[in-house]
Amino acid sequence: NLRGAGSGFGLARSTYHSGKTDDVRAVVRWLTRQAPGSPLALVGFSLGANLVLKLAAEAADEPLEGLDCVLAANPPLDLAACCRHLQRPENRLYDRNFVRLLRAEVRRLHDAFPALGPIDLSHIRNLYAFDEAYTAPRHGFTSAADYYARSSAGPLVPRIRVPGLVVHAEDDPFIPAEPFRAIEFPPQLALELIPSGGHLGYISRSRWQGDRRWLDARLATWLAARWRVNPWCRASAHDRATLAFAIRRAGTP
Repeated sequence: NLRGAGSGFGLARSTYHSGKTDDVRAVVRWLTRQAPGSPLALVGFSLGANLVLKLAAEAADEPLEGLDCVLAANPPLDLAACCRHLQRPENRLYDRNFVRLLRAEVRRLHDAFPALGPIDLSHIRNLYAFDEAYTAPRHGFTSAADYYARSSAGPLVPRIRVPGLVVHAEDDPFIPAEPFRAIEFPPQLALELIPSGGHLGYISRSRWQGDRRWLDARLATWLAARWRVNPWCRASAHDRATLAFAIRRAGTP
C-alpha cells in the first residue's frame, strides 16, 4: 500500500499522491541493502504503475542500485487526461465515488492528527476540484494542473533505460488509451494495449493456473522469462513478512 493507505493508516501525517516516488525509492534502497547484488523489478498497478514508471525514468539521472526492469498495469500516464475522462457522462459515477472516498479519508486523517488543522471538503464534487483544493496545496503544487503536469509519468517514459512491460485496456473507464498511443515508448519497454479488460479486470474465457484473471500470470511469465526462473513457485512466509516489514519501515512521516 501507499503511504497512509490500508494498514499503513496512522503511521504518517503526510499522504501519498500520484507522483510521490520518494517512498518507493526508499523501499528500493532498503531492499537492496538487505539483498545486495540481487536484481530488482518495479511492479505497479493503476496509480502505483504511474509511480514505478516515473521512478524508472528518474533513475536515468538518479540511478537505483539493482533496478533491472519495470512492469506497469493500467498506469494513468496523463493525469489531466484521466481527470477529463472521468468527467464524461458515462464515468461521472466513478468520479463522484472517488471524491466521496477521498473526502472520508481526509477527514479521518485530520481527526487522527489534529495538528493538521480543520478541513471542510463537503463542497467538493469531482476529482479535479479535490486536487485543486487539497492535493495540490498540501504537496507544494501551485494548482491541480501543476500537480498533473509534474506527476504524470507519460512525458518521462522515453527516458526509461531498463526493459519492461506496460499493459493497458482500451476500455478502462478511468484511464483513456489515447495517451498511450501518443507516447514514444523506448524499444526495450513493451506496450500491450488490450481491447477489453476494464480497470485491472482482464478476465479470460479459459482458466490459467487455476484462475480466469490473467494479468498476474502475464506479468509473472514476462518476469520469469527475464530472470529465467519458475514463475509459479510460492514465496515463503519469511519472504512475505520481510517485504511487509520493508514497506512499513521505509517511509518517513
